[in-house]
Amino acid sequence: MADSAHSAKSADRRTWYEKFFNDSPYLAYLKHSHIEHLDDAVAFVKSKLELKAGQVLFDQCCGHAALGACLAADGVKVYGCDIAPKMVEAARENTRSKGTAAEANANFVVADAREYQCPEPADAAINWYTSFGYGDDDDNQMLLARVYESLKSGGRFALDYPNTAVVLGKFRKSMVQNIPTEGGNLLVTRESRVDARNGRLEQSWTFVEADGTRSSFDGTVRIYLPSDLCAMLEEAGFVGLELFGNTEGDWLSLESNRCIIIAAKK
Repeated sequence: MADSAHSAKSADRRTWYEKFFNDSPYLAYLKHSHIEHLDDAVAFVKSKLELKAGQVLFDQCCGHAALGACLAADGVKVYGCDIAPKMVEAARENTRSKGTAAEANANFVVADAREYQCPEPADAAINWYTSFGYGDDDDNQMLLARVYESLKSGGRFALDYPNTAVVLGKFRKSMVQNIPTEGGNLLVTRESRVDARNGRLEQSWTFVEADGTRSSFDGTVRIYLPSDLCAMLEEAGFVGLELFGNTEGDWLSLESNRCIIIAAKK
């Protein structure tokens, strides 16, 4: 029995984020976290990316398509990819809930964002809700390259990432939240530490479901300064970078919780 368990564990060669987003109850946390400011985020993206009905959007690392489903309902043609099948199914379900028109406008597929290019030249693209920085620098640069290749000339891209100044300046070692779900409350605990040598935020998540089921997962995200992100975007070929601190359109500052960069393809 022990040998079988060891063999199964050894055979699981998935990345941490494939395991995390497929196997954990994180989806319930994700849905709960994004409800409050969703309308502001959709309005911001439509405005800054100059996105209109009938145009094409590439939703890279789409998750459950919090923004993508809303934009599809507004008449935007959305192509999304995510490496986690659980998230892609959630994206499809979310889009179906917006109506038949939204469902007809959306196409979400299971794919590695380091390799996936939008099948149709896109007018705009998003990588939203800290879906960037999970791999090493080469992996992360590949994501930006795929976005650049997916866009039409002049197409605009929005990258949403934490503001490192706030993450480090107001560092939270522990977080505990009770998330209401259809099956009862989900208790979520997150322990964080900074790996200064490698420039990464290491996190350990523990979930306790309403029936008492307990599971734990580890994750790691690269810590990038805004200047690092700008350099990576420019290396990929992007120009005209603008940095915002929230979806209300305020410029990035030391107090901003987010670092949202708008960039354009030449």
